[in-house]
Amino acid sequence: MYYNNNNIIIIIIPNNQAVIRNMELDETYKYLGIEEGEGVKNSQIKDSVMREYYHRVQQILKTEPNSMKKITAVNTLAVPVLVYSLGIVNWLEKKLER
Repeated sequence: MYYNNNNIIIIIIPNNQAVIRNMELDETYKYLGIEEGEGVKNSQIKDSVMREYYHRVQQILKTEPNSMKKITAVNTLAVPVLVYSLGIVNWLEKKLER
């Protein structure tokens, strides 16, 4: 691994060459469906997380299985969207209770 003149990290892989450049301060990347980076605004992330959570819950509730299977599906498919965001977004307790 070495840096070139433009502060770009070059990683040499046998028979290939991969280039990984540094991110600008206003650039973001998506990890597990959530935009991350220095330029991310908490309010935008909160809105997108809540929208995705409600969308998943609505899709689950439209299905045919019994109530127990629906609860399991919500816990498996919808709740992880919120859980991951708890570590990277500043949530207010009132907002979470809603």
